Amino acid sequence: MAAAGGGGVPGIQDDPLDAGAGPPREGQEAGRPRHHRDPPEGITIYPPRNEDEDWRALFYDLDDKRRFRRARDEETLAAKLEPVKARLSFEATLTEELGAALVTHYLSADRHPVGKGWAPSYASKQRRYCENYILPVIASVKRDKIRVAHMQAAVNAPNTADGGRRVAKTIGSIVKAGIKAGYLTNPRLAMVHWQPGDRARPEQTVSVAGQSGEFVNADEIPGHESVAALGSSMIRKRLAPWWHELMPYAAAYSGLRIGELLALEASYAAVLRRTISVAWQVIEVDGKLLRVPPKGGKRRTTIYPAETPTGYRLAEAMRRRAEEAVTEQVEGRNPMGLMFPAPRGHFWPSNFDNRVAVPACRLARWRDAEDRRVWTWHSMRHLFCTTALNDWGLDVTDVAALAGHSSTRITIEMYLGSVAGTLQRAFDKTGAAQFPDKPGSEDRICRI
Repeated sequence: MAAAGGGGVPGIQDDPLDAGAGPPREGQEAGRPRHHRDPPEGITIYPPRNEDEDWRALFYDLDDKRRFRRARDEETLAAKLEPVKARLSFEATLTEELGAALVTHYLSADRHPVGKGWAPSYASKQRRYCENYILPVIASVKRDKIRVAHMQAAVNAPNTADGGRRVAKTIGSIVKAGIKAGYLTNPRLAMVHWQPGDRARPEQTVSVAGQSGEFVNADEIPGHESVAALGSSMIRKRLAPWWHELMPYAAAYSGLRIGELLALEASYAAVLRRTISVAWQVIEVDGKLLRVPPKGGKRRTTIYPAETPTGYRLAEAMRRRAEEAVTEQVEGRNPMGLMFPAPRGHFWPSNFDNRVAVPACRLARWRDAEDRRVWTWHSMRHLFCTTALNDWGLDVTDVAALAGHSSTRITIEMYLGSVAGTLQRAFDKTGAAQFPDKPGSEDRICRI
């Protein structure tokens, strides 16, 4: 834009509306040209009206805030404005970009440093959230015209509160990446939450004061007898191999996730030491089976007991199955030497649940009368962690390493809780008697 009142800084185009504009009059907003009702685009220059004044420049930066520069002479002011011109020029190139370009930037693998990219399953989920909920709202909207209302519409698109929370989390990440790259300037775009509207409003959840939301309650953990029942149900299907019974025991007492169990090769099971090296997991992304590193990209070694609390000889069964897998590999029936392969000797696809796990769960009463899940395959990881902590007496640090938790804080919050022992410690500080495990009739003075 022009120098207001004559002269000009090289590289700043003249604007006839600014001709003759001088310092603001009384009552006029400071630093704002009199001829402009809307915020001016580019840079406006105010030459000095007398020898005692400086050269001044007014512009609106990427955050839409008014900024100033001043100098004693025109050349110095021009030098100060060079980085401003470059920054605003970059902003102008992005102004015409649509919301689709913002989402494309967010999903681009090149946005992440080498070795720090998303896992394939997470990338697939983010792409699905963007395609199903976010792009239909902002794809054709200029990125500088994206408003909170657009993001709110995207968050409200899922039918459930859980789905809305996931989309809101994705929007928060998009806004953060967009601000970092210069596509967006308003962090308030991420301040949205799911609104039910005329849909059923979920019941308000009640939690324990001071307890983490990650804490696993006792009813979420199957008992040892329930694992035994599931194991027996796994081989009740006609032509099911004997080692289908082994699968729940291996998962419940080694802490392997289902993807890690299905990717386990015999060479990674040290049957004499009773250890398993967890190096891979198998996941299905967009209909394709992928063999990828474990969750979080962290490999670990875990252990399993010689015998389970219900008397199942786990070490003996693992050794027998490992020997069979090696033989099958030599004969070409099991090319990778998988401990728990699909019928054709390769990884189980997603129909493992429908063909094997779900029917066995029904027989073992891991599903209720309405076929809703009581426990899932992942519930057996909870049994492993609580058994290791309570029955084996392992330290929290050891359990976190065996289970593959990213920190001991997760292990504590999930299985020990933040309020465990609170009443006992408070009772000890306020009296000498032992705190009763269960309040009896003598524990109350009167009943109402």
